[in-house]
Amino acid sequence: EAKLDNVFDQMTSILPKIAQLETEKPGPTIGFSASLYRTFFTNTITALNNFTNIICNNGNHFNPTSGEFIAPLDGLYATSISISISIQRLVTLEMYLTIKKQPCMSCIHPNQCDECTVAEIFISKEERSCCAFVVVNMKAGDKLSVICKKILLQHFIL
Repeated sequence: EAKLDNVFDQMTSILPKIAQLETEKPGPTIGFSASLYRTFFTNTITALNNFTNIICNNGNHFNPTSGEFIAPLDGLYATSISISISIQRLVTLEMYLTIKKQPCMSCIHPNQCDECTVAEIFISKEERSCCAFVVVNMKAGDKLSVICKKILLQHFIL
C-alpha cells in the first residue's frame, strides 16, 4: 500500500508539468529546400549561389543570392545534400560537393579547409546519384553553404 501511495504522489506531481508542456507554444519553424536546375561546370571558392528553385524557405534564413543559410538560434540542425545527374552516355562527370560551416578560425578560403566541412559527397562516372545527411550543432549566426570542390567532365568520341 505504501508503494501505491508513492506512485500516486509521483503521478500527482507530474500531471501539472504535463499540462504545462501541452500549453507551451512550439519554437519557430526554420528550414529551407533549394535546388539547381542547370548543371554548373566550375569549381567554387565561395558558396554556390545560383539556386534558382527555392522550394521553401521557412523563416527566410536561407539567402539564395549568397547561397548561405544563417542559423537564427543555437541548436541542432538537420542538413542534407544530394546530387542526381542525367547525362548522355558518351559523357562522364565526376563531382565533389561539400557543406561548410562558418565561421572557421582555421581557414582563409573555405574550399581549402577541412576543419569546417560538415558533409561531403562525391559522384563518379559509375554513379548517377548520391546523398549525405548529417545533424550539425550550430550557434546563432553560424553559416552553412555548399561548395563545389571538383568537377571533371569528359567527352568520349567514337
